[in-house]
Amino acid sequence: MKGEAMEAEIKESKSNSGIDMDNPVSEEDYKADFHKPCIRVGTVAFLCALVLSYLPAMVLSLKYGIMPTGGQIITIMTVIVSASIAWWIVEPISYFPVLGTAGAYMAFLVGGMNVRIPCAIATQTAIKSR
Repeated sequence: MKGEAMEAEIKESKSNSGIDMDNPVSEEDYKADFHKPCIRVGTVAFLCALVLSYLPAMVLSLKYGIMPTGGQIITIMTVIVSASIAWWIVEPISYFPVLGTAGAYMAFLVGGMNVRIPCAIATQTAIKSR
């Protein structure tokens, strides 16, 4: 009884959403309508984040004349790279199949993947994604 009611509710929500689950979108339509714009917006967002992340250092350098030496920069970068390189390789490979293009851009830009991965898996399970 409860299962039948849930199936009816899912069927009704699918019909009200405007999404035809019986006729999936073609690969060409998907790439043209969603994938390319997603990559364009994601690239612009990442470039803006890159510029904004260096803004405080630039203000300190240009306005106050505070600048680390070349040796200090190399030491800092060595520590950061050695501590993070494994994650830089593993995370995109392991998370992209679950999150997809848009989800990966959002997750890597704003962080908090420990929250997004279970939500993505629950969503895929709920819509019976392949």
